[in-house]
Amino acid sequence: MRSNPPQPRQNFFRAPDARAWALAAVLAVLAAVKLSGAFDRLLSRQDGAVDLAMRAAETRAWFEGKWKGFVVYPPASQALFWPAVGWLPFEEARGLWALVSLGCLAWLAAICMRECGLRSTGGRVACALLPLAMSATSSAVAVGQVVHVFLPVVTTAVLLMARGPSRWADSAGAATLFTIASVKPTLFAPFAWLVLALPRKSRTAILSGLLYFALTIVALSALDPPESGDDSVLGKLVAGLAWRTNWATRAVPSKGAARVFEGGYGNLQNLSQGAGMIGLQNFVLPVASVLACGAWLLRRRRGDPWILLAVCAIAARLGWYHRIYDDMLIVLPVIALVRVLASRGTPGGVDGRTARIAAILLAATLAPLLWPGSLGDTLWNIPKTVAPWTWLADLVFFVGVAPAFDGARAEAARGLWLPGAP
Repeated sequence: MRSNPPQPRQNFFRAPDARAWALAAVLAVLAAVKLSGAFDRLLSRQDGAVDLAMRAAETRAWFEGKWKGFVVYPPASQALFWPAVGWLPFEEARGLWALVSLGCLAWLAAICMRECGLRSTGGRVACALLPLAMSATSSAVAVGQVVHVFLPVVTTAVLLMARGPSRWADSAGAATLFTIASVKPTLFAPFAWLVLALPRKSRTAILSGLLYFALTIVALSALDPPESGDDSVLGKLVAGLAWRTNWATRAVPSKGAARVFEGGYGNLQNLSQGAGMIGLQNFVLPVASVLACGAWLLRRRRGDPWILLAVCAIAARLGWYHRIYDDMLIVLPVIALVRVLASRGTPGGVDGRTARIAAILLAATLAPLLWPGSLGDTLWNIPKTVAPWTWLADLVFFVGVAPAFDGARAEAARGLWLPGAP
């Protein structure tokens, strides 16, 4: 009887799926440690939910008819915030926001798992854990920010528009999600172009515009009239814009203006302030970045929606004032880089050289996002200096690789590695 020849033993750490599971285990530990502390701060600690407390007080005062001299978010955002924080006592609102946060993080993890383009189960699990293990995520949850709610909402809206059939139900769903995503304009501004850029989606754009206008009317109608001016909706809108732009139009920086940009890094608004561009001048570069992003999106409207999402996320992060919690935006470029890597060797995919560049950028992008918060505090000047340059390199890479996934090549690749493939 002939015996089978002995099979060479495979090194565990050289097996791709084994390495992916090892990475997933590390990410799971990081996520558990970071998020447990974040939810503890959000729910019970005095130094937690500080941003949520401001939104709750602002929204409650708004719908009680009390005119605020300065509010951070526009009227439609007040209407969007009200179901979460405007009608409950603050301690109960903290609990509700924790549930919203938990649900949205699970939603985002599911998107990353499904959309990463990887075949191995270990790799897909690791991608699902990536946004949960980021230090920016724990920071966003702890203070009650909205970026972790924004990301799954806007991503689902874009993917629904890019891939879904042109039915009224799909258009209405995408329009609703886009309107919810508009709650924080400095996150949403570049993404707003996608409503116009994606082909055959004018119905979604119209519905989203009407819904946003309706929310604005509802919010403004709840206000008492200002001390001077008329009581019409238009009068309230004009008065509100005057209040919001008062600090920005001063000839010299006011204390309020300085506080607005305190704590931000790696963006054109902080750069402009450092260069002495004050008042409305401070908005020139951010607005220019949004316009440039829109022009590019209109040219690449038929490309891979994840590359479009990645460019919008980087434009939002680099263009407008953000603190560390909004580094969560970079999860979209991270998943897009994974997808580029996963496309190697498939029809319409990238070549080996492009894949190697994507792998280097992926490692460089993830490093400052994943290291523990204590290490980040110790080495704060390193990520603060290096990370924006890495994001800029990611942006250049995506702009360069986008033509490879336009039109027919994107359709050819869809069957093998684009999301939604069986």
